[in-house]
Amino acid sequence: MLRVDCRKLDGSTLNVRLEGDLDVYSTRELLNHLRAAEVGATDILIDLSRLKFIDCAGVHQLVEAGQRAKWRDGRLKLVKGPQQVHRVFALTGLESAFEFLDVELG
Repeated sequence: MLRVDCRKLDGSTLNVRLEGDLDVYSTRELLNHLRAAEVGATDILIDLSRLKFIDCAGVHQLVEAGQRAKWRDGRLKLVKGPQQVHRVFALTGLESAFEFLDVELG
């Protein structure tokens, strides 16, 4: 199960906090939340610190969110998740494709 909390920090930055599992079964839920909340936002901050699990479908959804941010002349930043979550980025070779922060967003 995935819980998604989207909040605009200012006029152009979207803060997204994820909790639970981001997998093939929950990526549609994340996409629906992001598409609705991205309107008017350029930059996206996604907090992975409360994720328990992520699979390749979840990583793919984050790649797409990053592409949409670029199309809006914005950036996607990720707050590092627990070791088992962050390891997926390293194993897939996508660790360097994202900008990771070490702090949890408020």
